[in-house]
Amino acid sequence: DRESGLKRKLDESTQTLRQSNERSKSGIRDVMMKNLENRNKNLEKTIENERSKITTLQRTIDRESGLKRKLDESTQTLRQSNERSKSGIRDVMMKNLENRNKNLEKTIENERSKITTLQRTIDRESGLK
Repeated sequence: DRESGLKRKLDESTQTLRQSNERSKSGIRDVMMKNLENRNKNLEKTIENERSKITTLQRTIDRESGLKRKLDESTQTLRQSNERSKSGIRDVMMKNLENRNKNLEKTIENERSKITTLQRTIDRESGLK
């Protein structure tokens, strides 16, 4: 009967091992599920941040378009003024408009630089995900 006792102990050990294995699998599944949930939350936050950056970038582009329109208007005004006036007043107005155009061009350059920087940041952060 020693053999049947050993057989019984082997069966009990096998059963205990199977139960332990099932509990382990369940724990691993729980951890994996939690990791996936956390990853999803992080991805959602990343999407939200990227959308915010896009909105900011769009506002910058809109602002630059407005500056370009003002530059075009100033240029047109300068041309019209040049055609209409031959006096010293014309020269003063022309100089003022030229200065305004230069300032607007510098502003556009600055805005483009900001856009480039924002785009690089978006590209860099997108590459990290």
